[in-house]
Amino acid sequence: MMPRQRYFADAIPRIRGAVLRLGVLVSFGVFAPPSPAQLLASAQSAPASRTVCVQPPGNGSKIVPTLDLPLIKPISGAPSLKNPLVSDDTKTLVMLTLGDSAMWGNGLNIGHKYSHQVAQDVANATGRSVHLVSYAHSGANLSTENGSSYEPLKPADNGTPPGDLNAWFPTTLQQEACAASNDKTQDAEIVLLNGCINDVSALKISLPFPLSGATANEITRRSHQQCSDKMLTLIRNTQQDFLQATIIVSNYWRIVSDKSSPIGVAMAKNSSESTPADLLLQAQMNQLLQAELKAEKLTDQTVTTGDALIDRGSIFLKWGDNSAAFLKASQGCFTWAVATADGTTALPNNPAEDECPTVTFPPVQRVTNNLRVFLATVPDDPNFSYGAPHKHIWIVPINAVYRADERYKERLKLCRSHYVDLGNLFICRINPTAHPNLIGANSFRDSIDQILKTAWQAR
Repeated sequence: MMPRQRYFADAIPRIRGAVLRLGVLVSFGVFAPPSPAQLLASAQSAPASRTVCVQPPGNGSKIVPTLDLPLIKPISGAPSLKNPLVSDDTKTLVMLTLGDSAMWGNGLNIGHKYSHQVAQDVANATGRSVHLVSYAHSGANLSTENGSSYEPLKPADNGTPPGDLNAWFPTTLQQEACAASNDKTQDAEIVLLNGCINDVSALKISLPFPLSGATANEITRRSHQQCSDKMLTLIRNTQQDFLQATIIVSNYWRIVSDKSSPIGVAMAKNSSESTPADLLLQAQMNQLLQAELKAEKLTDQTVTTGDALIDRGSIFLKWGDNSAAFLKASQGCFTWAVATADGTTALPNNPAEDECPTVTFPPVQRVTNNLRVFLATVPDDPNFSYGAPHKHIWIVPINAVYRADERYKERLKLCRSHYVDLGNLFICRINPTAHPNLIGANSFRDSIDQILKTAWQAR
């Protein structure tokens, strides 16, 4: 992410017209994707050496966690699980999270973030107090460092970077290095991590093709470049640094889908032909369009054409293609990376190909010193995506009806204390859009809990 004051001036021409379109309202906190040259350089070479915990400019200390909670103590149930990699199961269990805004839990109160819910479940199941530490933050790249910047800290932050605000730095690789050098987290027994949607470009994934400038095939290629070898590097670094840890990689979800909600058909219908479901969908899409127009007005940019407003059906009919391509490609690459790290596949990844090697989804097994990396996924049900009947993600909070996320008021205060221009204030206010809501967070919690029930031996 570029510095806020330079963002709109420095965004590359190809992205400039898309930055404030509808996809910005369903993005993961990145408003200036890396240039094609940066992506190519990042894809062609893995880091030459281990990523280190670097100091942000102007900050006299190393990167600190975005969240470091008091102990989470058992509150119910008899102990039933034990980490087989530790001999002393009476000491505090350290749980660590690394990644982007999805792992951070944009829009959720601390107690409803799925990392916190898992920590409480682990405390109950093991009978041990859990120390939850998070380095995850909104906008984090997995590995792309070119052109990246930190979110500037304000005195009111007391040296702790706000996880709700967007920044490319520290990348997830840097977060891991920082956690490895932190005395509080060196003995972590559970590490939850994710990453790569921001390296691919959340804008291009979330926007329909006429606005994004990216086809589903391009999203697949970019996902292969950014979600394969870089994720394997992160996993292996974590394996080397946290020898007692069960490592769980969280996959993403279907952001938008034209299967569950026939977006183009519903938007193209006349009011007299629309069903109640169509009318509700039209209202939600109109909210997105109005938010787009407001964002453009506040930033003195006119990028939405008349055709986009009049012939909405032609735009939204294919809205789900890029989301489907990203989910399929990222899950395929994560599956390959997890299987490679665990030694359950020897299939090499070929950067010249468009997709990662096809690997059978690895079954969850008991944790051993050599097999302790797993992939958590949530159901790929089109009905759970944006604007769908049973959505698992926040919708855009434009008015009193749609101010749905839990952190809206607190985040608004945070935005006003860090930004002065109306454009960034507006975007900051709606940042949780398309991140897991309470139902979505529970889906991740359930997936991770099920992994641990099998991976950790019963007493």
